[in-house]
Amino acid sequence: MLYPSIRPEKSACDSQIVASRGRSAPIVVVANKTDVPARAVRRELAEAVAALRWRCGYVECSAKQNVNIVEVSSV
Repeated sequence: MLYPSIRPEKSACDSQIVASRGRSAPIVVVANKTDVPARAVRRELAEAVAALRWRCGYVECSAKQNVNIVEVSSV
């Protein structure tokens, strides 16, 4: 099973976004803490799921190492 802990939260977020903004609202999945060596999901898999299944953008960041912080706010 892919992302079992994320699915309920994503479904709830989708419902709230559609209710307030409609179906055309842009959505971006942000993966934080990329500085942590132990990953639950490979980046390539997360990007593919975001793009192909969820049809949204994907970006990884690390606040600790200041990686992609500006990019996250401009996506």
